[in-house]
Amino acid sequence: MGDHSAHSPVFHAMQIFYFSAIFCLFQPLLCVRTIIDFRYRRSQMFCFFVATLVTLYCIRNYTYEHLYLLSDNRHYMFYIWNKFFRHKALFRQFLAPFYVVTLYITFFRFLGGQSILWRFLFFLCTCASLIPSELLEFRYFICPSVLALLHQNCSTQSRSLQPNLNKYFNPGVLHVVECVLYLLFNVLLCIVFVYFPITQEDGSIARFMW
Repeated sequence: MGDHSAHSPVFHAMQIFYFSAIFCLFQPLLCVRTIIDFRYRRSQMFCFFVATLVTLYCIRNYTYEHLYLLSDNRHYMFYIWNKFFRHKALFRQFLAPFYVVTLYITFFRFLGGQSILWRFLFFLCTCASLIPSELLEFRYFICPSVLALLHQNCSTQSRSLQPNLNKYFNPGVLHVVECVLYLLFNVLLCIVFVYFPITQEDGSIARFMW
């Protein structure tokens, strides 16, 4: 599909970090719940430090900027990357701990109800589908996100909380709140798509898309 010369496979290791970060951005209540429920352990801090170093190495050596990412102004990621990431290497490295936390939330908390083998295979499959792609786009993360949502275990997530937090983070209530947030977000996207077209240099009209 598309121009093969513009979509040659690469080892874009940062894709798995982008996926977990964006996935967590759409799970704000889970992130808040995880932070509140955090229990300090020395072994966890050591793993966090090592994972952060690995992430920094990936940021420095496996960050790609596809031509389309830098030139196609119809996509939201074009504006995000050029505004916050393109010429800000220090900022990209500053996000390393954030990427590690989102990986933990995605594969250890959100999918905590699945077996270690299942999560490991899901992680490998997600890497296999994302890492070869040089282009960074939101829509690439839809499939693994939907699969993660379909395989979450709400009861396990609830049991993992400290007892005094269960009354504040009822899984059913969280799902309702998240559905409302998703609905509002999609309404906003539709408004931008319909009422805020882009006029190109040749006079043609384009519209925002994922």
